Amino acid sequence: MQQGGDQQQLDFWSSSIFARVDTDSLGKGHWTPSNLSDLLGDLSSHVIEGFTEYRYPFGTTRLIPLPPPLGMQHSFVILEIPPVGRAGGFGHGICIERFENSLELMLGELNVIRNVAAGYRANGKSRSIDADRALEETPRVAMGGSTGLPTTKVSELLAWITGPLASAWQPYDYSLLLCQHFTADLISFLRGEEPEMRVYSLHSRPLPGGL
Repeated sequence: MQQGGDQQQLDFWSSSIFARVDTDSLGKGHWTPSNLSDLLGDLSSHVIEGFTEYRYPFGTTRLIPLPPPLGMQHSFVILEIPPVGRAGGFGHGICIERFENSLELMLGELNVIRNVAAGYRANGKSRSIDADRALEETPRVAMGGSTGLPTTKVSELLAWITGPLASAWQPYDYSLLLCQHFTADLISFLRGEEPEMRVYSLHSRPLPGGL
């Protein structure tokens, strides 16, 4: 059992994509690959102030035919990290998603991430969203303070990714809609809803006692 778990972890890290994103004077994005600890390390003590989920339809030719709305959309989440002391600036944004077999995460100034993530992934590839496949922005969810949701630090997000998420990672299967399951896992974690149980329960694994 341990060997299988080790292989899942190797598969997870070998396929993951992490990058810092900046834009030039013309607004063109530039991606700098990084490892996860280096990318998020300087922000580890910062809190996540809110998040927004974005959705857009997959091309139907890439999917196993399923009745709408199952299997018809991809999703990603942008997390908001406020500036230190709120002394101006936009703070940081983290765009995170599962795309097929890869966990993809990019970090940058919040305004940059909002603009770039609407059209591109963490590997710099276009999302190929057009007028017939519009990007849907769901209502922003505030976190911490009087919101009723926990105050979550970037260090806790990092621990969730490297711990329960990496351990529960499974090869991609279109019929299981794992990109949507990942988004549900992430949002459950951010809401403080038994994150480890939900991470594992959304992936195939034997029941206790062989039941």
